[in-house]
Amino acid sequence: MKLLNKTGRYYLLGLVGVMLVGGIIFYFLLIRSLNHFETENLLNSKDLVIDKLNKMPTQNADLIVLEGNLEILNNHYEGKNIQILRDTISFDKRENEIIPMRTLTFSFQNQQNHYLIRLSKSLIERDELREVIGRFIIILLGLFVMVLFWLNRIISRSVWMPFYEILIKTKGFKVTQNQPLTFTKINISEFDDLQNVLQDLTKQISTDYHALKEFTENASHEIQTPLAIIRSKLENLIQSENLQEGDMKTIQTVYEAAGRLSKLNQSLLLLTKIDNQQFVKHEQINIFQKIESQLINYEDFILGKKISVTKELNKTVELEINPTLLDILLSNLLMNAIKHNVKNGTILIMLSHEKLVIQNTGKSLENTPNMFFGRFIKHNTESESLGLGLAIVKKICETNHLKIDYLYLNNIHSIEILL
Repeated sequence: MKLLNKTGRYYLLGLVGVMLVGGIIFYFLLIRSLNHFETENLLNSKDLVIDKLNKMPTQNADLIVLEGNLEILNNHYEGKNIQILRDTISFDKRENEIIPMRTLTFSFQNQQNHYLIRLSKSLIERDELREVIGRFIIILLGLFVMVLFWLNRIISRSVWMPFYEILIKTKGFKVTQNQPLTFTKINISEFDDLQNVLQDLTKQISTDYHALKEFTENASHEIQTPLAIIRSKLENLIQSENLQEGDMKTIQTVYEAAGRLSKLNQSLLLLTKIDNQQFVKHEQINIFQKIESQLINYEDFILGKKISVTKELNKTVELEINPTLLDILLSNLLMNAIKHNVKNGTILIMLSHEKLVIQNTGKSLENTPNMFFGRFIKHNTESESLGLGLAIVKKICETNHLKIDYLYLNNIHSIEILL
């Protein structure tokens, strides 16, 4: 979730909560005020009735006219003095409906008579007013929230626009392009600080990257030169006729060790180049053609171990990848399937638009299959492999956002790459 949406959501939820609570409190306070007004109205009417009864003859009491309904229940009331206020309902013949009423029943005694009187007040206007006010509060709350939501969104987007510009430029930064990260001054202290930190950080990263790249290339070159000299001298010694059998074995061991060291140096250099994203050029490549080409390269090895190769290849499958990395990927996978296969074994290569699968027969595993994607992990301790082939394959897949998996069942080794 974006920061703008998250802050806006919290702000909106808090605002809605406050306004909702405020609206409910306002509504009930209003209802309470209306109820108090109706009660005061009845009490004022009571005082008016009492005043008029004190001023007119008894026989004219029914002539008292008030707003609402007045009933003299008894002109000769003999009970105790009472005053009862309550809400009830009544049938209105004129409206032909039941309406809510508030009644005040009270007794009054003057020098002439003891009265029992009931005053009634219709509450339908109050209920209609309450309904109108309730709807108005809901509509006003909804409009207020909508206006504040869009206003907050517009203001927040304007305020956070420099942040998104910084983010876009940072995402576009590539250490391999050797171009410094530059920003436009914003005059917002927090964003200016962020820009300064990112500029210093990317500058340091770029400097470290190029220093490491230069060191790796120089070290590899310097190592390869003496290794080539050593191997050349050893080849000359091997061809000498004056060597004894023991010396020959020693020289052969040194020669093989030098070869392994040279291969190790090249593999580690390749991993470093992949890590440093030095293979940036990508092309749309037909995988079928690359597989056929690699099989031709390893034909002698396949025939030497009498391995049967079965192919189920879709000829139209293409992948956008660096050509060199694709060659290394396929070469390592096929060489791994050949090297760790058994004599008279089988290799099955399947290619579809969804995945590439290379299966081969082989010996049982001593470790969990996916462990072999780590560096210097071998199928067995006696293997002459450097343990870097599948590590290179894994790194190439990660760099190109491909998912790879190693499966093993009943001496069948299977490597699957989802395209």
